[in-house]
Amino acid sequence: MKIWKNVLALFFIVGIVISYNHRDQKTHHVIHHIFKDGDLIFRKGTGFFSTLFSKAGDREVPYSHVGIAFVDKGDVFVIHIEANELTGKGFAKIDRIEEFLDKKNAIHAAVYRLKDGSYFYGKNAVEVAVEYVQRKTPFDIKFDLTSEKGLYCTEFVYRAYKKVGLDITDKFDVISISTHGRQYQKEIISIRSILDSHLFEKVTDFN
Repeated sequence: MKIWKNVLALFFIVGIVISYNHRDQKTHHVIHHIFKDGDLIFRKGTGFFSTLFSKAGDREVPYSHVGIAFVDKGDVFVIHIEANELTGKGFAKIDRIEEFLDKKNAIHAAVYRLKDGSYFYGKNAVEVAVEYVQRKTPFDIKFDLTSEKGLYCTEFVYRAYKKVGLDITDKFDVISISTHGRQYQKEIISIRSILDSHLFEKVTDFN
């Protein structure tokens, strides 16, 4: 069963790559050689959610969104999940690296990689992330860690690695949420939760 799941995931990825290559073949940046499957790509955006996510947790961090890199024949893609700024709705998806780092989406960015260079974890985390895309997993505006029916960006990355046997966070963050005049604490996986992990190291920055 796992073999068939991997075959289906491969066909899905190939379809995505072909459709993107037909749509846009004119951009191929020299930065592509930097990336490896499973790299974490952080970026800081300009919208409301960007400010919210960068400040979530016990301290502000320089990034507000994260995705997982997938490399195919020199082309780089980012598997991630994000919400529309106006509707709060969105789904897991695959974007070209040029789109993910376009100036309308990113002020600056950075690439982080597992310190031990384990190809096994990165490659398999990509397969899990693709399965989330295939299932059209929605963005979780409630930030509920008890369910996989919806995911937010850092939870998406966390669960992709968790499913292949690697816990990439040292600890979760706690945020305060106000609902209907009541305030309560909620545990989340913040950008800081992953940045502070002892498992990853920065490879490079993009400005």
